Amino acid sequence: MANFTYEYIYVASANASGYDTVIVRMPNVLLNEFTHSLILTSTNSSVFALPSVAVAAASWYHNLQLSIVGYYAGTVIVSVTFTLQVFALSHLVFNEFTIVDVVKFISYGGLRDPSINGSDKHFAMDNMCLNFP
Repeated sequence: MANFTYEYIYVASANASGYDTVIVRMPNVLLNEFTHSLILTSTNSSVFALPSVAVAAASWYHNLQLSIVGYYAGTVIVSVTFTLQVFALSHLVFNEFTIVDVVKFISYGGLRDPSINGSDKHFAMDNMCLNFP
């Protein structure tokens, strides 16, 4: 089992945004609440692997940067950055996230799309894959 900090579950609607772009399995997607870093930890402080997130998208900002940082025992062991778009899915694969105890998802940068309502640097994800050895 895993815990998320600063997460929010979005329920699909007819609004144009990256939230609806990323939906693979109706009706919910995971996003970072109030643009806080999304933090993933195991419930019993054990290690886990993060092989992939099936899809991700920026919510309102094109060229949004999403840095994903993996920790083990308080030390950064891996860090990758992806560029996300509002109306395009990104398939994120993490070959290096094999033994971690904390993963942080940090969004920043990008340019707001003026054609949609919303003004924060949120990202959305669906179908995250976790392995617990």
